[in-house]
Amino acid sequence: MALSVGDVERIGRALKRNIVKRDAVVEQFSILLTLVTEAKGNSNVIPEAQARAADIELYLTDLRIEQDAILENLISLDRDSEFATHAVIGKRAVDAYYSIKVAISVLGLNKRESPQQMSMPSVQLPKIQLPTFNGDILQWCTFRDTFISLVHTNPQLSTIQKFHYLLSTVSGTAVTIVRSLPLTENNY
Repeated sequence: MALSVGDVERIGRALKRNIVKRDAVVEQFSILLTLVTEAKGNSNVIPEAQARAADIELYLTDLRIEQDAILENLISLDRDSEFATHAVIGKRAVDAYYSIKVAISVLGLNKRESPQQMSMPSVQLPKIQLPTFNGDILQWCTFRDTFISLVHTNPQLSTIQKFHYLLSTVSGTAVTIVRSLPLTENNY
């Protein structure tokens, strides 16, 4: 089915937004890679590197989301052959991600506590309820950000557990899509 001129323009604008957002994430990886590289010889940059490193998993998730959206939009516009260029950019960003993870581990940035954390008394906070998503696009960002924060970036959960939590938090049209995938580590 041929797209209308309006659809082509709308998808083209969405594609541009996805590319800009993806490029912003790539820039964050670049900044963080520079910081952790500098931190090896300059302890003055460690606090900033540590603060930025706290968001590295979110950057990776955002990168994947934007790359997927770019591909979907290119396919919709029948320009999927252009994705090779975008795939190279994504691969470089993922390579930077792993280089950063290694540097963070070597520098011990993932084990340090900030001055605020060291001086804060321990407080028992109430449990946060996992969000639910029924397929309403207006609720997607809230669901995604909360789910990523509570489940996806939780190192104490296995991939299967994360997938199980995802399955338990979707309903409506979203459950049909997610439940069509077998509960395996690779499908998370």
